[in-house]
Amino acid sequence: MPHRKIRIAFFALLVWMPSVLATAHMPSGLPPPLMQADSRSSGRRGAQAQANVQLLAPSPVRSLLGAGHASPAELSLRQTSSDGLRSTLAYSIYSSVTSVSDVSQPEAHSAGTNRSTFSAHIGGGDNGFDAGVLVDVAHGRRWPEQGHGFVVRGGVRLRVEGNRAYYVSALQAPMLDVAYQFAVPGKFFELGARGGLLWDGRFRAEPHFTRNLELGPVGGAAIDLGITPVWTSARWLRSTHVSEFSLELCSQPGGSIWSMCMRTFGATEGMWPRGSNRRVLVGVLAVGLALPS
Repeated sequence: MPHRKIRIAFFALLVWMPSVLATAHMPSGLPPPLMQADSRSSGRRGAQAQANVQLLAPSPVRSLLGAGHASPAELSLRQTSSDGLRSTLAYSIYSSVTSVSDVSQPEAHSAGTNRSTFSAHIGGGDNGFDAGVLVDVAHGRRWPEQGHGFVVRGGVRLRVEGNRAYYVSALQAPMLDVAYQFAVPGKFFELGARGGLLWDGRFRAEPHFTRNLELGPVGGAAIDLGITPVWTSARWLRSTHVSEFSLELCSQPGGSIWSMCMRTFGATEGMWPRGSNRRVLVGVLAVGLALPS
């Protein structure tokens, strides 16, 4: 029963939420660390010592300081236009964060810059059972100059998602990012190219046709723009037979425990979803719950 599966998924998210928060990537230099320690001592005789330790929970709100969006739990409405417009109600976990090392220290000659995107949803509706996972991680270096510089990253990407109307899967490794980046507290911009190797995948946009995605090159582009409290990004990737594209816009006002996101994901046989190309388009409206700042 779809409703029973949704309830089971919701309880699983509640159990998994602490581990997701504990491992989330936050921008270096902007939010406070997980633990702060302060120690004081005085006097040679009868020395007095005082130590204070404060544990701070990482807040997805703080990740909006020019570096992304994260929500440990979302309720999302998904509309699929592959086989008519069908709706799905799903529970989701979503995190897309770019962390940049603090380069204010005089000994810093190059800064680390890591991008971590993870999303998972499970639900059901007019399209039957609906679920998906996206893992896109890359680590690299940035050569800065007054808050901006060039970025080179290497990583891997895995996407598996679908329902009764469509199915998309792709394993891409290694992936290479070459980009220009500007990052200061409260503002973030990155524009670059992506390339790599597709190992395997599947694409189905019609009930009786599934295309196997064979070994081949992958190329595309990406752009990210964040100005607190708004974050937006766009991605486009082209393999031998299929193109994937995504667009997202998220906002979480400071001090609020709620966030709202609009996302679009699509896949098509051609370069763009037009003409007689087999294609699927998924629109997502999500309301997320996060810790207050």
